[in-house]
Formats: sequence, structure tokens, C-alpha cells
Amino acid sequence: MKKIGIGFLITIFLLGMTGCGCSKKEEVKSEDNTVHGNTNEGVIKDRELGVLKFTNTALVIDDDTSKLTTLVTNESDEDIQVENFDIIAKDIDGNTIVVLQGYVGDIVPKRETREVVTECSIDLSHATNIEYSIRNE
Repeated sequence: MKKIGIGFLITIFLLGMTGCGCSKKEEVKSEDNTVHGNTNEGVIKDRELGVLKFTNTALVIDDDTSKLTTLVTNESDEDIQVENFDIIAKDIDGNTIVVLQGYVGDIVPKRETREVVTECSIDLSHATNIEYSIRNE
């Protein structure tokens, strides 16, 4: 009887250690949550506006939220006052979808690059062109 009791305890111990052979199922993410980028040439191409150069532009859409990232470089030998600039997203017909506000600070020092990240709650996957406009207020 002692052997059966010990065998029973060992069996319970082993089952407890292995989790009864049950494995936890991983949570499957919904297929509806898609992240993709807008790689239209008119969106990602480098632009120049005066002495400012806009490069390495990326537009990532996550569900209905769009995130635009670009590098702004002052290519001059002087500090320039910029503060804000408009980012105009347009569709294939040239219609404005949205005007976003980019902020680089009051002054962009000479030969310095700043990363600007702008988000909006609009799906910009159908945008075909991005334009920039300086707003000194």
C-alpha cells in the first residue's frame, strides 16, 4: 500500500510539473489590425524648400492612424527661423486630404538635421503627394 501511495504522489507531482500535458494557447491577434507603409514616390521623395531639405520621409499607417516621419536639414551656413511648417497630403487628383503641422523648434541651426514626427487620425494610404510650406507666425 505504501508503494501505491508513493506512486500516486509521484504521478501527481509529475503531472503538476508538466501541466497535465496541456499547453497554453497563444493569443492570436486580429487580422484587422494591419500596419503598412505608403511608398508612393510623391510621398517619400526628397524635397527642398529654400535652404531646408526634407529627406528620409516615411508614412506608416496603423489601422486608421497615419504617422509621417521626415528629416529636416538646414543646408545653409546660417541659423534660420522656422518654427512651424505645413505638411500638405494630396490625393491622385491633387485634392488636399489633410494639412498637418510640423514643428522643428524656433531656430534650425546651420547644417543641423532634426527629425519631425507628425501623426493624424486619418488613413493616408491613398495619399500620392506630400508638399511642405513654411509657416513663420
